[in-house]
This record gives sequence, structure tokens and C-alpha cells, in this order.
Amino acid sequence: MRQKLHLLLLAMLFLAASCHDNAPDEPTNEVELDANDRIAYIEKQTPVNRGGADAGTVTLRFYADLPDVAYVSLTDFHKMMLPGSTATVNRGHDGLYTVNTGTGSAVVDTHNETLTSSDYLAFTNMMSSMAQPGMPNTYFDNVTPYVRFGSLTTTAQTLCLDYAPYGIDLRGDGTSVYAPLSTLSDLYSDLQYHRACYNGIQVVVITSVLTASPEELVSDYFEPLLKDTRSETMAEFAYHNLCFTLDHYYGYPGRAVLDASMRTMGLDAALTAQGTPGEQVKRLLRSTNTYEYLAGMTLLHAFIYDGGHSYLDVTRFGLSDKKTFLNAYTAEFNRQKDIFNTQTDVYNAFYDSRMQYFANLYSHRDQRNSIYGKGVTYLKYGNTAVCEFDSFLPTGSEGIDQVAVFLDAIDRAEADPEVQHFIIDVSNNTGGSADIVALLLSLTTGRNYISYENTLTHQRMTVHYDVDRNRDGAFDARDAEVTYHFDFAVLTSSSSFSCGNLFPSAMKDAGVLIIGERSGGGACAVQMMQTADGYTYQISSHRMRLINAAGQIIDDGIEPDVPIALEPGHSYTIPGTSVTKTVPDFTNFYDLKRLDQIMNTPH
Repeated sequence: MRQKLHLLLLAMLFLAASCHDNAPDEPTNEVELDANDRIAYIEKQTPVNRGGADAGTVTLRFYADLPDVAYVSLTDFHKMMLPGSTATVNRGHDGLYTVNTGTGSAVVDTHNETLTSSDYLAFTNMMSSMAQPGMPNTYFDNVTPYVRFGSLTTTAQTLCLDYAPYGIDLRGDGTSVYAPLSTLSDLYSDLQYHRACYNGIQVVVITSVLTASPEELVSDYFEPLLKDTRSETMAEFAYHNLCFTLDHYYGYPGRAVLDASMRTMGLDAALTAQGTPGEQVKRLLRSTNTYEYLAGMTLLHAFIYDGGHSYLDVTRFGLSDKKTFLNAYTAEFNRQKDIFNTQTDVYNAFYDSRMQYFANLYSHRDQRNSIYGKGVTYLKYGNTAVCEFDSFLPTGSEGIDQVAVFLDAIDRAEADPEVQHFIIDVSNNTGGSADIVALLLSLTTGRNYISYENTLTHQRMTVHYDVDRNRDGAFDARDAEVTYHFDFAVLTSSSSFSCGNLFPSAMKDAGVLIIGERSGGGACAVQMMQTADGYTYQISSHRMRLINAAGQIIDDGIEPDVPIALEPGHSYTIPGTSVTKTVPDFTNFYDLKRLDQIMNTPH
């Protein structure tokens, strides 16, 4: 009785606060509006910061039954993300809403809570406006002037997103259709990090792959979120929205504890199947205590740890200077972790795996530096040249321009008639942009494409790139004239991750020799997401799960054609920590005489 009275009073307050009579006129359509579509609401003109600049306001709607959950019309959301675009909505006699964004369309059923699109990638395409004019919704970072998007080969696929099992209500008023802003942001979120972030006060639109957290654009973005509690309605909605997002938009690369079970039964049931520790995480994720909630996100991170692409520990994105808040969170997390660890070794296994990865990575780097010299990126022994290539980011470790490193090395080798073999050393490469992978692939093998699959639609896709191989500022027929007088090989290790894994996979498909140790995997591109209450996290993306020429997922790593035996291990303390691990001796990896012998032995 008290709950019913509370809801009645809440509805009356919302009606009183509304600046207009929100009960829509009876539509002329044959199908009447649902009861949920008639729930009272208030509207707020909310400031928008787009890419770091004031972008006016957007109308957010707050319904009486979900007073903390921001809804927005699909057309307003699309126009907010893509200023100057047009988006329309029409309601048919069957009660269904057809939304057209100019690049694609979708049909929204606010009775059954579904969104159906014959090409949702076109429907949500922001790449054409923010990356390269005219391009479809696919992968392209636009981080080097030597590479541009060329074309996409794929097939159309109809997608129906069913929100009803998650309790996510799509609503209409006869003329417009509304959805939670966070739900739409997750739908639109792409591989260039484009998304909308709402902190309860303003919306921040991310417009560049170079921006991971909204705090990078608005310095006080997280201030409204630094509170001890959150409402029960937000806690429930945020949990269900997270379940929907991970069930549909996670890329399932293969190695996470919940990878198989989440794929078949969904996150909620997969956690239940884990028994007591899974139920603990579910309880924390639904808690109204903010620190318990964030602890739940970090423990969930251990369940879906996949090598480094997924990070659900939201405290790593923009909260590093919020000391008081972080101290309270850390205390609660340590308490929950101790409880968790009495039931399962999932967190300790995740932590140990991550620390071992870094121990191997730093040991590789230190031993190589001791042999070659720190900062040396080009070496030669006999007729073999070696290029140290440590990142596929435009600016890699220690601020080094990695593209310049490679181009300088390959030019030096081409100018040296003694060089017959060229080894690209990615044994310390933890990834970056596939644009740069495309550049190196084109220069070394002539291949100008990357193949992948979308795990949500099950589409196979191949993105083709234009590459300015002669670096004259033009993409033209003269680029095909570039050749090199030596052959290539790739040096890999267990530290070669993400694009450091994609590159040797593509090179092996092209028949290039792979030397060293099995690479470290990493099969998906990264997608940045926002929780319903405004925190940032990242996941392995459904939009791009990488495959080799045989169509196989490459998360297991790339097996070398010529393995290099490792010497017995030694103890190593990870820089910046007190963690000591036992790592192999990687000296053999950087024995130039041995590498030269390998290259001059028929394989």
C-alpha cells in the first residue's frame, strides 16, 4: 500500500513539475498508445559539450517511474551526435515507428520493445561525418596521412534488438519514439570511440578516437558522480542496461571465464551459474552503495578478462585524481575481494595473468635494450636488417613516432644493397591502430585489406584501404610501383598483443616467415562504453573480431614458423610495483647472429 501511494505521489509531482500537459492527443492511428507511453514525465533542456566545445542543448525526458533515467528521442539523439543531419520518425497504423537517419532506417515497436533494422551499421553511421566523408560504418582511425579508407566488402543483415527481457522500455507519444540515452549511446558507439556520456547535469559527446574519457573534454565531468549512494531505480536500470550491452556488444574473443556461458545464456544467468561469487557480483552491481557497485564492476572485470581489451574497472578512466572517492572505493573493493577470494580463484588468476604479461613485456624490453642499446630502432647483422617496432599507435612508447621509425628503417635497408632480409620485431608490441597495420601490410606484402567478423550480426567483412606507398601525398597508380629488394619476416613473442597479434597473423596469411614465440592474442577491436550512470569502461567489440584467411579467430595467438627456444627463467620485479615474477630469459630473441642464420636458412 505504501509503495502504491509513493508511486501515486511521485506521478503527481511529475505532473506538477511539467511545463506542459504531457498527455498526448489521441493519435489518429488505429493502435492506441501503451500505458507506459502515457506515464507522466518532465523535460529538461540539458547542456551538450561536443568534442570539447559548447553545442547548445538537448531535450531529455524523465518519466515518473524512472525519475533518474534520462530518455531522449531517437531523432534528437541522432542530430546531437551528427549536427546538421536530418532524422525523421513516422508512426504507422500498426503502431510501429519508422526512424530514418538519412543513412539507414529502423522500425521501433514500443509495445514489444524491439528495434529492427535491415542495416543497423548504416542506421547508426557516424564515420561518414567524423572520420572520412562518404565512408560506411566500419573500422578506420584516420591516424596517419598515408592511409585512407577505400571500400568495404560485406553483406546486408537484418538485426532485431529485443529489449523486453532486460526490462528496458522503449516509449512513444504518437509522434516521436524515446529510449534511454545510455541505451542509444551503446547502440551508436563505434570503433572510433564516438558516444554520448551523461553525468546527470550535461551530455558530453565524444568525437575522436583520441579521447577515451569525457573528463578529457570536461575537466569536472565526474564531479556529480562522486557520491556515496545512487537511487534504487538507477541501480536496477544500470544493471539491466549493462547486461544488455555485454550480451549483445561484447565480441567474445574466447578466453574470458564467462565467454561461453555469457554467449549462450546471457550475463545475468552466467553469473548465477558461477554460484556464490557470481551472486556476490550481481548483488554488488545492483547495490545503491556507489562503492559496492564499483567494486562489483571490478570483480566482473575479472570474469570477462580477455587479455587486455576489456576493462570494466571504471576507476581507471578519469578518476585517478579523485583521491577521497578512490580511497573509499578501494577500501570497499578490498573488503569485497577478500570475500570473493574465499569462494573462487577467478580474481587472483586474472591478476596473476596480467602481472605475468607485464613482467614478460618489461623483461623483453630491458634485455633487448641491454643488447641493442636503448632507443636503437634499426640494426644490421650480415645481410639481415632488424626494425624494432613497439607500437601500432602513431606515437608509441616514450613519445616515439612509430610510423617514422618503420619508414626510416625500411628506407635505410632499401638503400643498402647488402640487405637481403628485413625482420620487423613486434616482440614488445602491445597494439594500437589497424590503420598502421594496413600501412605496414601494404608496404611489405602489397596486401591492402583486413578481414573480420561482426559477432552480433554474424557478418563477415573486409575493409580495403588506399595506401600512399610512395609517400608523395597522392593516392594514385604510382603507389603500385613501390617495391623492395629484400624479403620480410616478423619476430613475435607472448607480449605481442592486439594489433601486435593481428600483424603477424596477416603476414603469415601472406606467406611471410614468423619467428620467435607464439604471439599473445587479442582478437577484437576496442569499444568504449558508458554505464547508465555515467562512468566509462571498455570492451572487446562485437563490431570487429579479427579472423585469419581460414576464417579462424586469432585470439590463441600466431604460431611461429621458426620457434626460438627460451633460456631458464629468472626473477623480475615489475617496474613501479613490488610484484616479483619469474620470467624466461629472452636473450636468444635478440641474438642478431642467430636471426641472420635463421633468415639465411631455407624454410
